Amino acid sequence: MFEIICVTNRLLCRGGFLEQIARIAASGADGIILREKDLPESEYARLAASVMRICSEHGVRCVLHSYDKAAARLRAGGLHMPLDGLRGMDDAARAAFKVLGASCHSVEDVLEAEGLGCTYVTLGHIYETTCKPGLAPRGIELLKSACASAQLPVYAIGGIGEGNIAETAAAGAAGACIMSGSMASGADGVHVGAEDRPVAEIRREAGESLIIGATAKTVAQAVRAEADGADYLGVGAVFPSPTKKNAIRITTAELRDICSSVSIPAVAIGGIDEANMASLAGGGMAGFALVSAIFSKDDITAACRDLRALAEKTVAEEKK
Repeated sequence: MFEIICVTNRLLCRGGFLEQIARIAASGADGIILREKDLPESEYARLAASVMRICSEHGVRCVLHSYDKAAARLRAGGLHMPLDGLRGMDDAARAAFKVLGASCHSVEDVLEAEGLGCTYVTLGHIYETTCKPGLAPRGIELLKSACASAQLPVYAIGGIGEGNIAETAAAGAAGACIMSGSMASGADGVHVGAEDRPVAEIRREAGESLIIGATAKTVAQAVRAEADGADYLGVGAVFPSPTKKNAIRITTAELRDICSSVSIPAVAIGGIDEANMASLAGGGMAGFALVSAIFSKDDITAACRDLRALAEKTVAEEKK
């Protein structure tokens, strides 16, 4: 499962910081790293206690950053350290944390962190980011090499957004760390996978304004998601998918049954491209979700234009 981890920066918040933490926790994020390392340790500890409480209420993993002694006093389950700081901790101090991460910038860093007992690492910055102006990104090839070399999960960080996140997943990353997008504003919506938090729970906590999508591979899952408050469904995988090689496939007949079982829009997903999209006409879907069909192309703009036209034509066939 590809995870989304939110890394905090309270200076980017337009509103109350703890309120934003609560919104992120309620959105279905997999974890929050509290990275307010500019604060004095005593202030950080006070803030950390509040953030840990919010995360606990929402069942979201909370990882403290840099202040290992404060994290130990708070009995935090997770700690993230700069690699230099990790080296300065003794074996017992590192072993005290069930979740232990380190910031890495090379394959050598990743392997060293693994040897020091880390359970995961972040690697970056992968893309250009306003958080590190003037510094060249380390690039996707580094991410591929690190993921292939290490036994522990590697999370991509730095400049990651909707335009490139699929590329990080395809490179083998266990997830992506997001800072600016998660801190600057609340998300308009969240998509919930089959192994994520229940739709009903997220709807209850987030209210009616948040758009919630849910994955459905059976009629029962689709009907339950709609009843629990989902606004749309992602249905698939309808074809073999290069981004999720172990994804469970569904047939065109199953796609049709799922789409007809609900009144909310259902979007087909999984290995869809220009060569096979038209074959789904009659499946009852409202649209298509595409990854490789777009990101594998040299001309992304042309790919989006052509695929959109084909998608509109295919969906129009549904209405005839």
